[in-house]
Amino acid sequence: MEFALNETESNEPGPQRLNVVFAVAIICQVACWLLTTPGQVFEADQNLMSAARTVGIVFAQFFVIPLIVCFVVKIKPTELGLTFGDWKKGLTIVVLATPLVCGSLYFGCDDPEIKAYYPWPGSWLAHSLANMLMWFAIYFFYYLAFEFFYRGFVLKGLEPHVGLTAAVWIQVCMSVMMHFGKPTPELLASIPAGFLFAWLAIKTRSLIYVVLIHWAIGIANDLFAMHFKGWFE
Repeated sequence: MEFALNETESNEPGPQRLNVVFAVAIICQVACWLLTTPGQVFEADQNLMSAARTVGIVFAQFFVIPLIVCFVVKIKPTELGLTFGDWKKGLTIVVLATPLVCGSLYFGCDDPEIKAYYPWPGSWLAHSLANMLMWFAIYFFYYLAFEFFYRGFVLKGLEPHVGLTAAVWIQVCMSVMMHFGKPTPELLASIPAGFLFAWLAIKTRSLIYVVLIHWAIGIANDLFAMHFKGWFE
């Protein structure tokens, strides 16, 4: 019994891992916010290259760097949600929730701030279906990185040290702060979204279904914004 107890204790993550996860999370978030989030970044010149640059920065800061850190501190990617998890529950929620959530966006995308900020590639996006398919494929990597960082690296990386409740609140606070400088409706929506996406990641034991819903929201937001701008006429 004593041997088992000592073995369990030895396998528990130490304070060094907590310090590393916290430090990397804060540094990556601040760097990413400074380089991509403030509105003036997009207001100056909206085109595919600037939008792709933003996705590339977010992917590097929120996916590549945290993933490297995971290997260094011996966190398995599957522990952070890079797995199919409960795929039946996940796909059911995606199929049921996506139309409702995306449909509700229609009533908010006529907001002047939303139309000024989206879509990131500018009017180029409305020129052809091929342009939209290209951008939405690139856009996927933004949401993959975003969810891996907050619902994976931060939430699951901190949970063994601070507990599930505290980890959920920390990732909500951080993800909301990442929206500073974005349109007000989006900033406000990020608060309940932070809790709901965390709940989905926990319940399905996977990030895949959160990524799919968030990606669908991003696509719908762009389409509705273009509609209200009159770009489809």
